[in-house]
Amino acid sequence: MLTNKKKILGIFAVALFLMSTISVYANQDTKSDIWFDEMDVKARGTNILWWVEDKKLEPQDEWRNTADKILAELEDNTSLLSTVYGNMYVNPRTNTLYLVLTTDEPDIKNAILSMVSPSKDVTIEFRKGPATYKELDEWYEKGNKLLPSLREKGVEIGFWGITENATLLMEVVTINPYIIETIENEIENVIPKGLVSIRLGGMAEPAWSRSDRIRPVLGALKVTSYDDQWWYSTLGFYATNDENVEGVLVSGHATDLNEEVYQVAIDNNNIIGTTADDDEGAYADVAWVPLDVAGVPKVFNLTSLQHVVTGEKWYTSMILGETIEGQGYVSGSISGDITQKGTTYHDEWDQDMYGQVRYDDVIVDGDSGGPVYIESWNQGNYRYEVTAYGVNWGVNSVWGWSVFSPVNGIEIQVGSLDFT
Repeated sequence: MLTNKKKILGIFAVALFLMSTISVYANQDTKSDIWFDEMDVKARGTNILWWVEDKKLEPQDEWRNTADKILAELEDNTSLLSTVYGNMYVNPRTNTLYLVLTTDEPDIKNAILSMVSPSKDVTIEFRKGPATYKELDEWYEKGNKLLPSLREKGVEIGFWGITENATLLMEVVTINPYIIETIENEIENVIPKGLVSIRLGGMAEPAWSRSDRIRPVLGALKVTSYDDQWWYSTLGFYATNDENVEGVLVSGHATDLNEEVYQVAIDNNNIIGTTADDDEGAYADVAWVPLDVAGVPKVFNLTSLQHVVTGEKWYTSMILGETIEGQGYVSGSISGDITQKGTTYHDEWDQDMYGQVRYDDVIVDGDSGGPVYIESWNQGNYRYEVTAYGVNWGVNSVWGWSVFSPVNGIEIQVGSLDFT
């Protein structure tokens, strides 16, 4: 019979074993067959109590050898496969290859299976398509020759190519009856009817950053200007004034009157304009720069989707508590809730700034001049639409707020502007 001391030691040993076992399982990565639900563990207030099966399937590689065999067969123009093959695609998580053929004949499917000899871990499923890949490729090349003509007629094409289901797809940035009719008229004598699908899609754009040299210029880019020394700041918005002069708004305290503004580096090839209005006014910390280069009413974005300025909102229409967005070339995206509207003291200019707007996010050096706005998604135009609120100029990191000059204050300072 075990003594109490031995019993205690035995129980302790079993507990250590269980703890070590649990520790091993808990530290396995997501490839393991077992994992623990971290949120459930936290809710129960213990190290680990709840086990579930991992339903996730990791990508597998067994399908690759079979796909290579299929591609090798396709190189032989006399192969049975090459006469009926439409396309191929894969679900790597289940090791399933999908072969799109122009026929449903069981004998042909069985002949192809014996030809490529898939491993036991790979599943081949057949789908029926309308054309062979060779035919599709010929029509694709003919379609490529139509793209310049379509663009001349106002069709913005983001993608043109062969789909996994052995059809052809054209993605356009804007879709309406005119766009559809124009495309159909162009392709009707070149590609068989019913093979081309048209849908909304994005335009591929270079992966720029706010600190890159970008033309035409737009809101939220890094700019360089001079006021007793060289400063880096953020471009606000593109606009036109009541004399139809195109220009941009930049930080007032980062430049001076009649100073050249660069985007980005200090080089004559990078001059975008010269400040025409910068009088340290009491309603906006901003400078107006008539452009010597092209500009567009947009703000920078990291995706291919357009962020187009379509309107503006004045101080009196801004609601306490509403969430605004913005950008600075240093911070990137900015977001906060409006907390106060009123007079804010400008420490550098030693003066009160009337009708300014505070919000609860903290910008940093270099973000001054950056655009403040709200944005909404327009499904019909497939783009984000921006309503201009103002430009950033100040921050109090101790109290956790930033401040911007609203649109109407800017227009008091530099004159009437159209931000669209």
